[in-house]
Amino acid sequence: MQIRSSGAIGSTWSDAAAARKAEDMERRAVDCEPTFTPVASSGKNDHRSVVYVLCQVNGKPTSIEVHATTRSADASPYPLKVLRVPWPTALAH
Repeated sequence: MQIRSSGAIGSTWSDAAAARKAEDMERRAVDCEPTFTPVASSGKNDHRSVVYVLCQVNGKPTSIEVHATTRSADASPYPLKVLRVPWPTALAH
């Protein structure tokens, strides 16, 4: 799966890497777990962040969630937005 964006926040997961991560999460009884934070707050008044979260069922990746917080012109944070994208191999089942 590839998320395309600017060079700073885009990311790519191979099926093999995601499968290894999902199997590890299954062993630890974790359904969803942050895997990558391409944008993090840069100070106390900077609420921007983007976090990629991998979700699994039975040790197989099922989706990627993108958790994004942006800020308004006065630097106050907008509410968290979450986009869930099914894992491509999950669509074939």
